[in-house]
Amino acid sequence: MRDRLHCGHVQGATGSPACAVLDGSGTARAVLRTTRVDVVPFERVGEDHALAEGEGDRTLAFWRGVHRDFFERFASHDRGFRQDMPVVCERFRMVYPEVRA
Repeated sequence: MRDRLHCGHVQGATGSPACAVLDGSGTARAVLRTTRVDVVPFERVGEDHALAEGEGDRTLAFWRGVHRDFFERFASHDRGFRQDMPVVCERFRMVYPEVRA
């Protein structure tokens, strides 16, 4: 969890201040508001989270593969990867630009 980027809100808080998503020039392109945060062992992240994250083919197998690779290659600590290591699963809604159905 030490590797999690914070967007000006307290980890685990919902209804937190908005988080701006910036492009390469620093221009805000989206504003997100956290709606739910769960801290679970890597091995307990579910299909629903993988689907919602929307990467690759949106399966849990794909999610686990790319995230394991990420944690092994870019972790800023020396504890290594473990199936039971805690990961932060954050849900959010986009408040800008408005998404219309």
